[in-house]
Amino acid sequence: MTDSERIMLLYYIAKHGMPQGRAQWQIVAAICGWDEQHAKQALDQAVADGILQRATPEEEAAWMNHTPER
Repeated sequence: MTDSERIMLLYYIAKHGMPQGRAQWQIVAAICGWDEQHAKQALDQAVADGILQRATPEEEAAWMNHTPER
């Protein structure tokens, strides 16, 4: 996985949480410009490498209520 791929994944995850299910993989693929299989493999690899982990419900709620600084 390239650094640019990691950045795209981290940006997506930060905004939307860890994808679950087929439709979510399609969304990641569309955002990153990848085919669905590449998106799934890249996310799985990022989790396996310890780059990403599933957020707790509390962390997801905190993120959803976060307003980015401009």
